Amino acid sequence: MSIYAIQSGKRAGLFSTWHQTEREIRGIRSAEWRRFDRKRDAVLWLLTESEPNLAEGSAAAFVDGCYDPRNRAYGAGVLIVSPEGDINRLSLSIKDPDWTNLTNIAGELQAVIHAATLAADCGYPALTIYHDYDGIAGWATGTWNAATKATVAYTYRMRQLEKELAIHFIKVPAHQNRGNLAADTLARAAAGLTPRSRGWELTLNT
Repeated sequence: MSIYAIQSGKRAGLFSTWHQTEREIRGIRSAEWRRFDRKRDAVLWLLTESEPNLAEGSAAAFVDGCYDPRNRAYGAGVLIVSPEGDINRLSLSIKDPDWTNLTNIAGELQAVIHAATLAADCGYPALTIYHDYDGIAGWATGTWNAATKATVAYTYRMRQLEKELAIHFIKVPAHQNRGNLAADTLARAAAGLTPRSRGWELTLNT
């Protein structure tokens, strides 16, 4: 069954019929839309603004973190897309003295841990993590040296999770696509901070 994704039109989002889609793009010269066979791939095209290339059965997660120095709390935000294309959100507020010295990076690492744990608990065979900080992949893969309690704990947990599912990392520019903006919004909400933007929200008429 085909599903239609509109990147730019009257509304950005997913639509289940060509009739709905045509109504949203009619008269707009700059309209950008695609037809997909899989809902997951349509969602990822909207969130990343690029061609998805995930294996069958793989989930995806967008992660970000932030820090509020007023109360020394950090927020972790996760937008996870299941292999079926369903979207789940996690917004976590955490205070831990072993982590807060990393400020917003603590939130990013915790977001990755929670995303991968959820994917493993759901039995997904693979997870692709979209992130905007190099250390997320660096510490997880061992190319960065873990030198604090928090980064050692992160490295250890990711190696444990990699025994349960394949984890892939994709670096994306900060705050420049809907997926990263969504994770940033969730992280900031968890820390009690004002969102930068709500421009990531999508219409899901499926």
